[in-house]
Amino acid sequence: MERTVTENSEKKILEVFKSFFGSIVREVVRDEISKQNFKQEEKEEKDELLTIEQACEFLDVSRTTIVQWRKKGILTWIRRGRRVYFKKSDLMNHQLPPYPHRSP
Repeated sequence: MERTVTENSEKKILEVFKSFFGSIVREVVRDEISKQNFKQEEKEEKDELLTIEQACEFLDVSRTTIVQWRKKGILTWIRRGRRVYFKKSDLMNHQLPPYPHRSP
């Protein structure tokens, strides 16, 4: 009799611990997922896509220069359908060759 009471008490204690720690683990996992989603959104905001014309304006160079840099592999680009885009973050981080007409 005493043994079954102890076993039942131990089972109840284990159930309480499982539910308590289970809820804590679920909460921590939800928080981490939220943080990851937030980081992904921040990254997507940084990776604004620019058209060739927008990239020209952003870098203060001609369309011909952008096309040449793209063909030489100096600029990375993305094709969506028939259009070509450049990530703004890539343009900001690139070491571009000297261009005589670019404003200082």
